[in-house]
Amino acid sequence: MSGFDKLAKEKKKENMYGDSTQLGASENLKAPERAPLDSENPSDEEKIPRGRGKRKKTNRIIPFSTRVSPEFDDTIRRLMYEKKRKMVELLEDMLEAYLKAEKSTDK
Repeated sequence: MSGFDKLAKEKKKENMYGDSTQLGASENLKAPERAPLDSENPSDEEKIPRGRGKRKKTNRIIPFSTRVSPEFDDTIRRLMYEKKRKMVELLEDMLEAYLKAEKSTDK
């Protein structure tokens, strides 16, 4: 008997759950698929938010990343905490203030 024949016989041994051909498929696989009824779908008020919760759409879709100094990072994060605002909101306010200051110096 060659080494291959010996390996083939060893692989045919049953596992602890018995022969895999005897297990068969679950009855759920044979059941027809169906769409849920409207009564089964909870309304928006009844839905439980998942993850970080319901987010409002801000229409901010362009990713913007840059490298900053540790001091800048500390300052912006402190302002975010104190003002309870998102970083993007602070940056938008800062840009608006900068543009106003530039406009007033141009006159």
